[in-house]
Amino acid sequence: MSKCPDNCKNCHEDCESNIKKLSKLQTWGILLLIAIIGCFVAFFKQNAATAKAEDVKRFTYPCMGTIVDISLFESTETAEKAAAAIQKELKKIEDMCNIFNPESEISRLNASAAEKPFVCSNELYSLLKYCCNAYEITGGTFDITAKNLMDLWGFYRKRKTIPSPAEIKNTLTRTGMNKVIFNDDAKSVFFTVKGMAFDLGGVAKGAALDNAVAAAKNAGAQKGIINLGGNIGCFREKQDGFFEIGVRDPRKRNAIIDKLQIANGFCATSGDYERFVTLNGKKYSHIMNPLTGYPVQNMCSTTVVAAKGIDSDIFSTACFILGREKADRFIHMKKINDVCFCSVTEDDSFNYSHSFNHITKEVKK
Repeated sequence: MSKCPDNCKNCHEDCESNIKKLSKLQTWGILLLIAIIGCFVAFFKQNAATAKAEDVKRFTYPCMGTIVDISLFESTETAEKAAAAIQKELKKIEDMCNIFNPESEISRLNASAAEKPFVCSNELYSLLKYCCNAYEITGGTFDITAKNLMDLWGFYRKRKTIPSPAEIKNTLTRTGMNKVIFNDDAKSVFFTVKGMAFDLGGVAKGAALDNAVAAAKNAGAQKGIINLGGNIGCFREKQDGFFEIGVRDPRKRNAIIDKLQIANGFCATSGDYERFVTLNGKKYSHIMNPLTGYPVQNMCSTTVVAAKGIDSDIFSTACFILGREKADRFIHMKKINDVCFCSVTEDDSFNYSHSFNHITKEVKK
């Protein structure tokens, strides 16, 4: 949620007035969701003076199974035009990537790509190829074919017991981007193993933010924050300040563990505290290691700052799976200069990657 670091009343508007007309039950559900889902808390800060109320236009509504909270520092006319453009882009990605809607493009692909090549729209094909490249770069730790593992461990269907090694081994035969054939000429995708499926939950928000920020700029907006359920995009044309992004303490719901100062960029956090299952009395994170078939242990959260929203989303997942030390070596060895991360491990240690100041204007420790 956007917030003035000085808690100035003039920097806030009532969220309820911006939410679309919903029933009381829906509205309270949304407001509760706003209170609990954020991986980040975002703050706006200016070098000269606190923003006046009329400078900040807020738009909040349900989107992609979460809440989008938009703060635009524009005139009313420009802000409304930009907000409409943002909403259009977010809905486009949501409609394309929703695996729970059987009519979505990704669901239709999952249902038929093992029978014959599925011809994708240009946007979906581009997104899938980007994910394929990420799979190769990360050594298979980022893998959008892990949907079957999510099913197996009870995230999309209930179960009470830990999967057996045999079940995991069998599921891994239907996991891996190396089992997918891409045809660039036809823009088609083919599963070489029946039962495979894509899940774009680890990349859709980041990709949507890239499109949303571009749409806002094309509509004339020059300064704003888009918070899509904890995935955040910040932009400002003039380098006269920065946005302060508070990284949530993964073990204390309402606490901030540290703050990052970013003028232009994207943030994403992968954590074990919002989505998990309890099997045999033990909690298991929803973030799967597709190489082993087991949920990741010993990591609490990983926050990534990147020049692209899609990269912040992808690498927050990959770094979480790799763990702090391997992730730091991975970023260094791959010379990914526009990506940096901080992590919180199970022993409550908080660490920054070697390159963190490359992107952020300043990191407050």
